[in-house]
Order: sequence, then structure tokens, then C-alpha cells
Amino acid sequence: MLRERDAACAELDRALDALVAGGSPFVAITGEPGTGRSALLRRASGRAADRAVRVLSARAVPTETGCPLATGHGLVERLGPVPAPPRSGPVGADVLHEWCRAVLDLARTGPVLLVVDDLHWADEDTGQWLQMLLRRRREAPVGLLVALNGTHDGLGWAVSPTGPSDVVLRTGPLSLGAVREVVTAEYPTPPDRAFTVLARRCTGGNPAVLRATLAGLDRAVPPTAAAVPELVRRAATARRDHVARVLDGLPPALVEALRAAAVCGSELQPVRHRVGGPVASTGAGARAALAATGLVRGTDHALPADRSVTDVVLAGIEPGHRRALFGSAAGLAARAGLPEERIARALLDAPALGEPWAAELLHRVAVRHRAEDRPADAAAAAERALQEPLPDPLRGALLVELALSRSHTAPGTAARVLSRITLDTDPAASRYGARAVDLLLSAGEVGAARQALDIAVRRCPEDAPARADLLSLSRLTDELGFDRRTVLHGPVATAAAGSDDDGPVARGTTAWSLVLRGRDRDRATRLARATLTGPSGVLPAIPQVVAALTLDAVGCADEAGEAMHHLLLEITRERPVPPAVLAVSALVELRTGDLDGARRDLRAAAVAPVSSDGPDPLAGAARVLVHLAEPDVEAADAAAFADLAAGGVRPGAALLEYARGRVRSVQGRHRDAVEHYMGCGRLLLDRGRVNPVLAPWRSAAATSLLACGSPAAARRLAADELRLALRWGAPAPVAAAEAVLAGLDAEPTAVGEPLGDGVARAARP
Repeated sequence: MLRERDAACAELDRALDALVAGGSPFVAITGEPGTGRSALLRRASGRAADRAVRVLSARAVPTETGCPLATGHGLVERLGPVPAPPRSGPVGADVLHEWCRAVLDLARTGPVLLVVDDLHWADEDTGQWLQMLLRRRREAPVGLLVALNGTHDGLGWAVSPTGPSDVVLRTGPLSLGAVREVVTAEYPTPPDRAFTVLARRCTGGNPAVLRATLAGLDRAVPPTAAAVPELVRRAATARRDHVARVLDGLPPALVEALRAAAVCGSELQPVRHRVGGPVASTGAGARAALAATGLVRGTDHALPADRSVTDVVLAGIEPGHRRALFGSAAGLAARAGLPEERIARALLDAPALGEPWAAELLHRVAVRHRAEDRPADAAAAAERALQEPLPDPLRGALLVELALSRSHTAPGTAARVLSRITLDTDPAASRYGARAVDLLLSAGEVGAARQALDIAVRRCPEDAPARADLLSLSRLTDELGFDRRTVLHGPVATAAAGSDDDGPVARGTTAWSLVLRGRDRDRATRLARATLTGPSGVLPAIPQVVAALTLDAVGCADEAGEAMHHLLLEITRERPVPPAVLAVSALVELRTGDLDGARRDLRAAAVAPVSSDGPDPLAGAARVLVHLAEPDVEAADAAAFADLAAGGVRPGAALLEYARGRVRSVQGRHRDAVEHYMGCGRLLLDRGRVNPVLAPWRSAAATSLLACGSPAAARRLAADELRLALRWGAPAPVAAAEAVLAGLDAEPTAVGEPLGDGVARAARP
């Protein structure tokens, strides 16, 4: 392709004119591989032959580099008898002079043009002979036209011209306009701008790469945006093949320099000159030779030109050597004091080094990235660190870090990572098993938490300190959902039998168990407060959540609200707050009459990542109750029945059924309301959760039963609720139950909403 080569062609024509006129021009064509050097040689040779110039041409090949005068013999073999080059050993000066004489004698009968392509592959003796011929060229009209890539120019062919007809031409990539001309010539219709721009960008404007790319495209598909994906794919393949061919032709010193550049990249560039040993030279000559390959960029030619160059160069390094190079570069960078973030970015593409410090560095960087709200970068660093051999504590920390980073965009992936922790770490030696379960429960992944706990409890020895927390979390998992119970073994297997000093997880679990069963309110209060007095950032989140709910259930709503506020701030520092936790906060705020705060929490829950099990039923229930308190019955109805399958056996399922019943009661559909209230009751009673403070479903059902003409059943439910409320002892549930029971004995004039402030009383899961 001779696009944008008009100036070079004109220079070659002037040199040919000088040769025909009796001069002895010398032209060296240099440039990146694939930019059209050979095409210029062919054009010049053809035009010279047309003008009766005797053309002697040869092409140097790598296999002849070590053979004395191999390339030169291809030039003079047709001149008649000349001294044969020796098979081995040095070439004598007499042989070189005889060869020069043979060419000059021919030139005295008419101009002669010697054309040598890929001169950089020529053997050293051929180079010496051509240099000798250049010094004697004034004796006859002899022209010399050579092409070389600049990577092996030990004799300085591509230097400034010394004679009036001497010229050095440098070929380069095509411009955007030239690329458009090439594509237009290949297709029946002109390309659009998107196709042209990407063709130039993906091929770098290199004519050889562009030609190979276009050759693989289907001409039936016009060169428009629709053909861009295939264009990009073909260009990537062509670029990699081109890079591989260039690498195959480079001397070892340049290959090592390129390897050092690929390993260090832009991040570790300051230590590049110390990577790869003395052969990876970075002197001025090496930099110039690297620039001639077209595989590097930057002011000092220290960076690979693009990702294809890096990939091909690294792929050509034996795995053990590649690991050693990366380890050497990263170690030098660490000792030189380069920022850890730069070293971590360089390690992302590195193979596993087998060095403990590498994983520790990546872990520190991942923690900082997540603290800076860069979850994608944090996840990448954690994933790379997990490729190194790790001790159990560090593996657990990295898996937690990876899960926290993924929770921003892929909660399902985060849950799967957390589930691995109990399998990949020793639950007796690491605290990260309990940490993973707590994160799963916070995210509403009760099923995954249960499976992880089953594994952890089985693997944890009876006398391990971590076992108590695992068993307490097992109990708490049972108390949150509505599906099967976990079979527990050990000293904390009974819900309320544990000591008040078993630790914060056991205290929070026991407090919530007492709430569910409506017994020992004073002890539940004491345990909840003890749970919330631990050091910030150390305690698991879910025991604190249920402790705050316990305080709300015993009548300390303001204290519960303050606890939830601090907990939300703590969670926000490390990950998005899960919808279930935001829903608890909204319910506590609804209890205190803070509708604006409840709405704020529910808005945050609406945009929070959704668990793999779907929308959180507790958040759905809270949204319905807030709409009823506003009051906005239409919005409450839409929220309650948008997903009829929501709930199931997940935490909040019972409260969602209760909230649906409230909506139907307001709408006057009391038979439907009773069905929902009784559904709520079945879910709670099946697990022994009898406390009316959870959801006053009995009194609400009693009011709707009275409207349906069943006063006896209504009184039985209301009386049962009063009995249980009195046993629990909190003033608000007792007063509400008494008001409903008294209302049942009054003569109803119109039955609608259940008596009393039912929405505020129901603001608990």
C-alpha cells in the first residue's frame, strides 16, 4: 500500500534521476515493520528497470545472518565469475575488493542499482562489503537502495545523508484519511466515520495490519457501525499476529528490554532498567532500536504500545521466568518506595508470585479502595490476592473484602463468596466464618447463612472458642426466618438457657428469643443494652439489629432509634446498607412518629442491591405501613400486592401478611383481611412466636371478624392478645389490646379500621 507515500516516491524518483545522470545515490528506507518499506523498494526497482538501469536485488533472511556474504552473494551471483565466499571463518579483504570491482566494472557499462530488502538481517560481511562499495561509488554510477527496520542498525545505515543524492526515508502509519481511502478501495460503498475511526485506532494505521484486518472481513457486510464488532475482533487478531512476527525478528537484547517494559508497564517504569538483568539495556541505542519496532510508546520508549503488545510479549515468556520477572519488578518497586497502589495495579496482570508480602500488600490496597468508594478496584485487588498461597486468617479477610466490594453491584456474587468462607477457612482458627454468616443474615440471605452455619458448626471442634458464636448465630438464624430449624449441638442449643455473659452474639440472640416468646421483659432489656455497649465496628451487625428491636419491643423506642442510627453509620463505612436493616430502621422511626425518617430509609432500601432471593419482604411490609400512616391507601395497596409471591419463609414474611390485612381492612374487604391476619398468625405461631408486640394480628383480626358477623371468635382472639400482652408487660401493647377488647363490647355503627393506633403498634417485624 503506497497511500501517503508521495513524498517518498518523489525522493526515490530524484535518486533514480541522479543515477541515470551518472551519479551514485544512496537511499535508506527505515520505519516500523509493516509500514510499506518493501513496497517502496519494489516500485523503485520497477521504475529503474523501465529506464534501462541494471537492477541487482536481494532480500536478507534471518537464517543467513551467520553465513559469510550470504546476502551479498545473491547480488553478485549473476555478474559472472567472482571469488566464492568462504564456508566459514573470516572473509578476506581481497574477496571484498574483488566483489566491489565486479560491480563497478558492470556500472561502467551502464548504471547499476543494488536493492537490498531487510538489510537488518544481512550477515556482517555483506554489510562490510556494501559499506566498502559506498566508499568507492564515485568511480562509476552505482546506486544503493536498502530497507531496514532500525532494530539492528549496528553499521549506522539510517543516518543523515552524506552525499547530494543521499536520502533517508522513514515510513510511518497511515492517517485517518488514508485509512478511509484504503477501505473505500476495498468495498463497493464508502465507510462511515465510526468504521473508519475504529479501523485506524484498532490497527494503529499500520498498512500491513490494516490489510490483514480487511482481508478477513465479509465484503457483503457494508463498512458501517454494524460491521464494527467483527472489525475490532479481526483487527485484534491481526495486531497480535503482527506483534508476534516482529518479536520473532528482534535480537535478544531488544526482546529482553520489551519483556521488562511489558512486566513493569507504566506503574513500575521507574525500576524497569533493573529488571531482566544486564541484557535488558535501556541506553540511548536500545531506546532508538525499540522505537523502530513500533511496539513501544512514550517519550523514552519505555512502555508497550498497546495491550496486544503486552499480551504477546508476556505470552512468549516461560511461566517460571515470567513469575520471576514480575516478582523481581514488584520487589524492587516495594523497596524503592513506590506507592502500594501502583504496585498492586502491576500485580493484577502478574502470575501468582508465591510471596506472602504480595497478598498482604494487595489486601491493604483493597481495603483502602473500598474505603475510598472504589468497589470495583477493591474487588480486583482482593481477587488477585486470593491467587497467592494464603494462611487461613488472611484468606478469610480477603474473601470478606471481596464480598463487601461485590455487594455494591452484585449481591448474589457477594453471597456466594461469603458462603465459601466456611469451606475455605478453619472456623476454629478464624473469626471470619461468623463474620460471613452475619453479613449473609444482614443481606437477607437466610438460606445461604443457614447452609454456611451447618458447615461451620460441623467443622468446628466442641472446645473451640468460636463455636459459641456460631451456635448463637444458628439460633438467631432460626429466630429470623420461618423455614426449617437448624439442628444444634453444644452448650448454647437452648434458646434462653445461655448465660448473660456468653458474649454479645449470645446476648443479642437470647434477648430476641425472649421477645418472640413474650417472656422476661426485664432480662431481655438488660441483654439488649449489654449487646449494644460493645466497641464500635467489632460486634456483628445482626445481633445489634435484634438488640435494637428488643429495646423497641420493651417500650424504649427512642433508645432503639439511636442504636439503629449509630449502626447504620457503622455499616455505611464498609458496604451498602442492606434493605432489611434499612427496613428495621424505618419501622423503629415509624414507631416514634418520624415519618420523614422512615421514608428516607425506605427510599435508600429501594435503590439498595437486591438479594438473590428477590425483594426483601420486611422492607415491603415497612413500605405498606408507612403508606397507611400517611395515609395513602392507594400507594399502600400497590406496595402490598405488587409481588404476591414475596415473603415466603424469609424474615418479615409474617409482617408483610399483617400489612396486607391492614390494607384490606381499610378498603372494607374484611374477609380478605382476616385471611391475611390469620396467615400472619400461622407463620408466627408455627415457630412459637406469640408476643403481640411483633404484630397485633389477633386484635386486627378480631375487628374484621366482628365486621363479618363473628363476635364470639373476635372476642376470643382479642382476649388472647390481652393475656399475652399482660404477660409481656410492655404498656403500649396492653393498652392497645384493652382498647380493642372494649371496642368489641360497644355497639358498632360502622366498622372500618381496627380500633386504636394499629399502624404504629404494628411497626415491628
